[in-house]
Amino acid sequence: MAESLVQMGLMAASESEQTQPSAIMSSITTNGGSKTHLAAQCTDKGTPLSVSSRPTPTPGPGQVLIRPSAVALNIVDTIQRDIGFHVDTYPSVLGSDIGGTIVSAGPSGVPEYLSKPGTRVTTFASAFFEHGNPDYGAFQELVLVPAASVSPIPDGMDWPEAASLPMNIYVALAAWDMCGLDYLSPTAGGKNEAILVWGAATSIGTMAVQTAKLMGYTVVATASEANHEYLRGLGADVVFDYHDIEAAQKSVVGFVQGTQWMKMRYCFLGAGDLAGPQAILKELNGDQGGAFIAHAPLVPADAKTVDGVEVKFISPREGDDEREKQYAGWFNVYLREKLADGKIRPSPEVKIVGKGLAAIDAALTDLKEKGVKCAKPVILLQE
Repeated sequence: MAESLVQMGLMAASESEQTQPSAIMSSITTNGGSKTHLAAQCTDKGTPLSVSSRPTPTPGPGQVLIRPSAVALNIVDTIQRDIGFHVDTYPSVLGSDIGGTIVSAGPSGVPEYLSKPGTRVTTFASAFFEHGNPDYGAFQELVLVPAASVSPIPDGMDWPEAASLPMNIYVALAAWDMCGLDYLSPTAGGKNEAILVWGAATSIGTMAVQTAKLMGYTVVATASEANHEYLRGLGADVVFDYHDIEAAQKSVVGFVQGTQWMKMRYCFLGAGDLAGPQAILKELNGDQGGAFIAHAPLVPADAKTVDGVEVKFISPREGDDEREKQYAGWFNVYLREKLADGKIRPSPEVKIVGKGLAAIDAALTDLKEKGVKCAKPVILLQE
């Protein structure tokens, strides 16, 4: 079913006439016939982002040009800035999470509902997979994005909320794909399946809770006690404090075994010590194997292996075509439908950490040094 709906998302793409950027783009300047706009650019590895003008790209087939009104920050942005992770070109433009409006669409391969200038959308910019190519980063006034990674948003959703969605959806659904789960089915989990979300109060963890619940799983989450009520509101059935790892292990295992009928084979790890979930899944599944941990942070090089419990870093399928199919399923189909019917909501709560492109670099440094708890840091670019 998931594959068929992915195809639906791709088939929705229909040819549309290319539209030039609209007059609302007051920051665009024209010099000798070429258009430019402002961007927070990374000029070299380890250097601060600085705002300067750069050429405005024209969308090709299957692409749209978007004006961000808000952008969310992620820890991977700091890693790319500081050590050049997955950046092959300088100057580069980083960032992935956007809430904004469509300015123009490519000449073909764009769904009709994404072809109209002014359409309000949330989108996952592809700077990471484009290795820093400046046309594709979120931290600028105009961004080139694949139509497959764009979803319209409801009228009542504001820009910061829209910007908070893309990375969270991307990581959560990529994890369930890696686990072999049908995230489109409301009965994928059945009545006797539980799923563990370890570090559920992380930004990506909150979306893992929501999407797991929508698959019909009993959601067992771990987080700081202060966030338990919030996570229950997102769909977690039970929440345990994970600061005492041994106590958390006993609580999770006790809950699952106490039902006498429940199974738990899958874990989404948003943050925390890998050893805890490994021990839990090993105890619950024994030597039969088949347990899987989708690990959102990079898996530590010194991580121990546990027989029967596979651990993998969360990532999409390899290859541009396969990845585009996934994106179309995630954004053109799943997120579009879940937002329209109110079954997915932006999570966690948004925290405005600055305004304007010039505020991004300092906000990234704060995120790196101080972190953030159960909140999504967002920069507001347009009111």
